[in-house]
Amino acid sequence: MDLEKFRLIGDPPADAVVEVIQRDMPELWGSGKWKNFSLNSQQPDDSWPKELINFINQNEALPQNSLPKHLKSAQEFFSKHQPLILLCLGLYSLPYCYAAANGAKVLYHSKRLREAPGKRLVETGSFVIDVSEPGAFDAHGRGFRSILKVRLMHALTRYYIKNQPFWQASWGLPINQEDMAGTNLAFSLIVLRGLRKLGVDVKGAESKDFLQYWNLIGQWLGIERELLKGSAKEALALEKHIVKRHFSKSVEGTELATALRRHIEVEMRNNSVNLPVSALMEYLLGDEISRILNIETAPFDKVVAKSFVSLTKIQQLIGRNFQWQRQEIDRVNL
Repeated sequence: MDLEKFRLIGDPPADAVVEVIQRDMPELWGSGKWKNFSLNSQQPDDSWPKELINFINQNEALPQNSLPKHLKSAQEFFSKHQPLILLCLGLYSLPYCYAAANGAKVLYHSKRLREAPGKRLVETGSFVIDVSEPGAFDAHGRGFRSILKVRLMHALTRYYIKNQPFWQASWGLPINQEDMAGTNLAFSLIVLRGLRKLGVDVKGAESKDFLQYWNLIGQWLGIERELLKGSAKEALALEKHIVKRHFSKSVEGTELATALRRHIEVEMRNNSVNLPVSALMEYLLGDEISRILNIETAPFDKVVAKSFVSLTKIQQLIGRNFQWQRQEIDRVNL
């Protein structure tokens, strides 16, 4: 597959809407009506640009090829393993994304991701919960609204960053199709890999349904269907291709990973959670990606991490310890 062409493509429908909003109603982003626009049942405000209203209305239907049983199965899988999935997001999926040198530049230059890594972590957890819990796409769920806001946030980031003096054309568009596909894999394929590393027996049918579920979310996020893979084998092939093309050491990726790791360590100490953060992160990421991100732990800590994940009660232990993270996410959604 020729992935290079996808680096020149953003999300044309969302990009067009943001252009209109920036021209006609830039104050929308900070308004209470927009911030509180969070439930699927809520209707767009009549004062909003018609292009935004049309965009919202056109992107809230289940694709014809989606099957309800896959949605239900994936949501039940998420509910069953939610604490471990949140753990994987913080210690595996996010730093995994930072290893892509060009993609990390966008996150780095948004500043808030390295200056306020906790906010990024909570926002990521909130988004994943919103789109994954049972009922996410029912009238009183948050799935459609969360996807809409992420899609427009990405478009707004492209709007600001692509014309900045520091941005180089050779990097592609900020938050381009290839980068979005890689992030989708980080929230699906990489999460499944992380669960298995933590001792979860993920069945083949569960893996297939989870991947297809995130393919559906990827469609709603504006990712080209050619980049959404329906099987674990195809998803793995795409992941390897992206890793080969983009994973390399960068100042931006290293700083983002360091800021994230330090934040998690502080939050855990503040909540009396005793987990070997750096060692677990290195264990999940593996040696190669850990070297890219300058994550190194002492040999003894590695032994502790491996012993920790081999404990028969790890799921219950992490489940109890990570209630503080879910509580913080819930506060954001109030």
